[in-house]
Amino acid sequence: MKSFFLTCSFALLISCLQSHKADMECMFAQGLTDVDCGYVAVPAKRSEQNSGQIQIAYLVLKAKKQSTKDPIIFLQGGPGAPAISSMSVVFQNNTLRKDRDIVLVDQRGTGFSEAHCDELGSQFMAIMAQDLTAREEYNHILKIAQDCKYELSDQSIDLSSYTIAENAPDIEEVRKYLGYDKVVIMGGSYGTRLGLEYMKTYPMNVSASILLGLFPHHVSLYENIFTNLNASLRLVFKSCADNSECREAYPNLEERFYKIKTQLMAEPYAFKYNNGIFYMNAQDMLLLVHQMLYHPALIARIPEFVKAIEHKNPGPVRVSLQITESTMKLINGVMYWSVMSQEERPFVGAEAFQLDMEKNKHLMPGPAFFISDLKLQQEWMDQSVDKTFKLPVQSDIPTLLVNGGFDPVTPISNAESTLQYLSKGQLVKFPMNSHSLMNACFFELVRAFLRDPESPADGSCAQKSNGFNWE
Repeated sequence: MKSFFLTCSFALLISCLQSHKADMECMFAQGLTDVDCGYVAVPAKRSEQNSGQIQIAYLVLKAKKQSTKDPIIFLQGGPGAPAISSMSVVFQNNTLRKDRDIVLVDQRGTGFSEAHCDELGSQFMAIMAQDLTAREEYNHILKIAQDCKYELSDQSIDLSSYTIAENAPDIEEVRKYLGYDKVVIMGGSYGTRLGLEYMKTYPMNVSASILLGLFPHHVSLYENIFTNLNASLRLVFKSCADNSECREAYPNLEERFYKIKTQLMAEPYAFKYNNGIFYMNAQDMLLLVHQMLYHPALIARIPEFVKAIEHKNPGPVRVSLQITESTMKLINGVMYWSVMSQEERPFVGAEAFQLDMEKNKHLMPGPAFFISDLKLQQEWMDQSVDKTFKLPVQSDIPTLLVNGGFDPVTPISNAESTLQYLSKGQLVKFPMNSHSLMNACFFELVRAFLRDPESPADGSCAQKSNGFNWE
């Protein structure tokens, strides 16, 4: 959903490329040094002859010194988030790059790898800005989804080609094209599922793996989606109540949180945003908080966010809205809907989602877009991958699992259940962290792990925390 300014026409570039390494300056990474980038042509759908091709974009951040160590291929989450634009700054000066290449691959349908309907993120924000009921919101999203499908149909785009069964071979094609013997897989969120699939399909090509915020094949996102959000919120309320400074500055935070949610259900909070008026209702508020729960620095702002709505102070609210907007525009809706329609929706028990809602009535109407997500996916594409997809991935590859205690979408229980099937797996828990785990301690762990992947990981730094720096 994110548009990029390129030094040449993207459409023209794709039309004349097969597998192609970029000459001279890399068009993906202006300002970066010692990089290589280009495209690898892969089949659009491997089970069908003459299905056409998709160009998969890659960026190699070359090791600072010559080394024979296996490169790290990073797999971004979402599904639908591009790796090149979002992660190059993370790895540009990272110590892991000292003696290893870092390879960023935009998965098919994301970023520079032929993303489609990339205006959807802006359209989602325009829908949020209105004061709509959950049903009205769904109808608006369904309309823009249908318009996108018509556009893709005119281009003969096969939505069923966006699955992990195509995605993993794409990564393998990049590995072979770049000439690497073995690689280290690093994946975050949905990237952990793709990482596990790659480990299962190409085990001889992986020397080790690092997986953050586990979203394995055998776990259903929707069966506990509200329960996981509730657990994360309760930890925030407890942490604030247990901290004297937070407790004094924001007494009775939990009670106030649900009070403003109820108030917003009756009357939205209107304020200026992006040269217009944004009408924040209850589901908008819950979505913004859900996004804030992804990172410790943003968790620390939740009390201030609640107070800002109480006192009609738009400053902190705008900051939170900007964070959500950047995510909306980053993740490609076509790839997200296509993957989830085939890999998640068909495997949710008929009553599981409804039951989870009923268990968490205090969170209703639920974060914006969440309530109608499954229904929208069915309208997008009523198709399923084989049911064997949901079997746990078993592997003997040395694997470091990392998960945060406050994670509202991929809780530690996901990592614990995954660990059972990895004979050389190790789990390090970050009790005071959340979904975004790339901090100094994490990279220290990774460096030590890669020196000797089969030695016990020292996760002591993950336990050290002074708590949140409450705003």
